[in-house]
Amino acid sequence: MALAYTVLSLGNQSQTILVTHLQQTGRFNVLERINMEELKNEAAISGKSPQLKGATYVVTGDVTEFGRKETGDRQLWSILGSGKSQVAYAKVNLYIVNG
Repeated sequence: MALAYTVLSLGNQSQTILVTHLQQTGRFNVLERINMEELKNEAAISGKSPQLKGATYVVTGDVTEFGRKETGDRQLWSILGSGKSQVAYAKVNLYIVNG
């Protein structure tokens, strides 16, 4: 169960990073569809039908690999060496479909 939560959380974080970077370019209007049910409910409360806009591109993806790597050495508690550090990494496959 904890692993499923971690994978889901990592996927959500990856999505947030991608959306943020796309928006920061100023070239894309990002339409998020994750919370469609909430938007429909809110529109129903206000008595309006939701105004939806079609997307030019649909982007999906998968986190295919993630983990930590240790780098550096352990020579005399970092006095003679650079010490050890951990680096987190992730590999992501993106699929872009021209809608």
